[in-house]
Amino acid sequence: DINKIIKISKKHNFFLVVLDDYRITVGNQKSIKINGLKLMQFDLYAKKAIYADIIINTSPTALSLNYAQVIKNSKSKKLLGPEHALLRNEFIKTKKNFEVVKKVKRIFICFGAGNDKGGIIRILEIIKRNYTNTIKVDIVSNKNNSNNTKLLKWINNNNLSNFKLHFAVKKISNLIKKSQISIISGGTISYECVAIGIPTIIFSTAANQINTSKFWHLNKAAIYLGNIDSLEPEKFKRSLAKLITYKYYREKLNKNAKLSDMRNGANKVSLYIDHFFKRNIYDS
Repeated sequence: DINKIIKISKKHNFFLVVLDDYRITVGNQKSIKINGLKLMQFDLYAKKAIYADIIINTSPTALSLNYAQVIKNSKSKKLLGPEHALLRNEFIKTKKNFEVVKKVKRIFICFGAGNDKGGIIRILEIIKRNYTNTIKVDIVSNKNNSNNTKLLKWINNNNLSNFKLHFAVKKISNLIKKSQISIISGGTISYECVAIGIPTIIFSTAANQINTSKFWHLNKAAIYLGNIDSLEPEKFKRSLAKLITYKYYREKLNKNAKLSDMRNGANKVSLYIDHFFKRNIYDS
């Protein structure tokens, strides 16, 4: 409730309201501004009118969007592109020293914080049929994934000791760096895997992941195989086999991923907010 946010902000003398929700309406924005609050808003498509003082869009396609037609605040500051990605500390502090080794022994799988739409089991079926007992697989699933019970049952029923399901992982970067290949969704986890430099296969699970996934693919920093609902078993099998078999192919993905240095994004954003705060409070 936007009125509740405004009430809390005024009660505690907050200066800046941050809206990390793509459902925010023009009315919501106007209410915040009318009440004398500054607004930082996360955006994705540049399709709706924006009154925010700071706009953040970390999508790789953000720079090609026409923000001039939707910005209604002449003083708005745009923080666009992966260079402003807000990675967690464990990824910011990770040096880009991911080593591409000759043999693939471990695969990392993660489909973010939501429902994997049954995609993980379909992926595991293909890995099981082709690489049983030769490759270890770490699957990270969020507690909000409604398919967790099915996942556990599938692993137990197939008696796969080399397949391990993890919940509430404290430092997911450690699992990623232990692996040689990752299979993931196109959300935040794609930024994290690219930041580390692990050779990656991506499936989108939501519409807001498509542009980012396509960008990594076009820049040869990852392989995008479309929406998980349309998973093509043979196409996935061929892509995975190519990654497992050819070290030079994994080296190519790793090299291109290293060109996308996103580890300073959080620092850039925080420094700008600090500058914005001082300019509007101390200099007013």
